[in-house]
Amino acid sequence: MLDAAKTGWRIRPDTIKADGRDYGHPLGPKWKAKIKVNPKKEKEKVFDARMNSTFLTRENGSAFVKGDFVMDTLFDAAEKEKYRLKKAMKKIFEPLPAGLDPDLTAPWDSLVKWAKIGTPEIVQLKSKDLGAIKAHVQEIYSRSKETHGDNFTRLPIEVRQNKLRAISLAFISGPKLEDIPSIPDEATLARARASYAYKYDGELHAHDYGWTRFPFNVALRELCAIKAAAQGPYKTVQNSFYERFKLVQRHP
Repeated sequence: MLDAAKTGWRIRPDTIKADGRDYGHPLGPKWKAKIKVNPKKEKEKVFDARMNSTFLTRENGSAFVKGDFVMDTLFDAAEKEKYRLKKAMKKIFEPLPAGLDPDLTAPWDSLVKWAKIGTPEIVQLKSKDLGAIKAHVQEIYSRSKETHGDNFTRLPIEVRQNKLRAISLAFISGPKLEDIPSIPDEATLARARASYAYKYDGELHAHDYGWTRFPFNVALRELCAIKAAAQGPYKTVQNSFYERFKLVQRHP
């Protein structure tokens, strides 16, 4: 207390008791409240409180309080920004249809239709090759489950990055083009692999929140290219040119 070993000063017991009554609040200030997920409703976050007490507030009339507390000011500003962003995002996403994005599933759906065209031997070969792509994506998805949940997010950032990179590398490393002769080139394979990863993930989670990060962790660039091409004219930019792009600050 007060670095007593160095100063020799100690707080009197009656002072500690009085301060405990005034400041030993069961919840503390609102910005220090812990957030946890309700196990019965995974989407709902609730304050970790077991009582009806209100949050601790500072008395502005106190002689020891000089102006607003910086944490309260930051908390209020963050709350306002949160509601502003939520309103803006709702305006953007509300018109979008529910469910999977048809633009992102289109490459895989087109290949499934294409696989049904031809002689029985050709159809069998195409179906076998698409099956190899499906099996590969599903295998990598199973491996990626270790990157879901709180246990993964608690790991050091370097460990998380290495695991995600390893999964991404495994994803783009298979199946080998020579093992699926009906697929003409790497570009078609990459589009099919990314599109099916998105579709498969969406189908697995159709009854909860809709998707996981898996398809975007392993195939973000390809999914972005698919979406850009589906939306109309777009331009491809090399990295050396992209790095020269500048963001202009926009004032409200």
